[in-house]
Amino acid sequence: DKGSPLTTSLKTPSSLLGKPSFEEQNNEKESLESDFKAELERLRKEHKRQLDEEKRAHEQETKKLKFAQEQDLQDLEMEFNKQKNATKRRNAARQSEWERELDEQNLSSKRKYEKELQSEFEQWKKDKEQMHRSQKERQELLHKEELDLVNTKRDDMLRKLKRDHEKEIEDKQAEFN
Repeated sequence: DKGSPLTTSLKTPSSLLGKPSFEEQNNEKESLESDFKAELERLRKEHKRQLDEEKRAHEQETKKLKFAQEQDLQDLEMEFNKQKNATKRRNAARQSEWERELDEQNLSSKRKYEKELQSEFEQWKKDKEQMHRSQKERQELLHKEELDLVNTKRDDMLRKLKRDHEKEIEDKQAEFN
């Protein structure tokens, strides 16, 4: 039965027909599986490398951001301290100004009070001198009045003595006559 192609193909080895044998197919399959596994391993390593790079880049970026944040924080802290010190200086200047104004007001009040006291003292002194003058004038007036009274009494007594003496002389002359 050499004639039918179907019976020939069954009897003829597949390698003769241009088809790979089972062993060749198995080897090819193993080769493909090995290539697939190698490609899978290569892809897995590539993926791991990419992840590691991304992780490093992320860490780097995180470090940069953290550094920038720390720098910003330091800048803010410096600015805050500058403003705080400026506020302290302004407050100290204001306080000094208030203290100076208060000192000036106290000094002004003290001077005013001293002037008032001096004025009151001067008035008291004038009043006392006036009172003393008035008292002296009254004493002098009293003394003058007393002197006038004494002089008047003396004059009256002298006149009376003179009259009495004249009358006595008249009486003695009348006796002699």
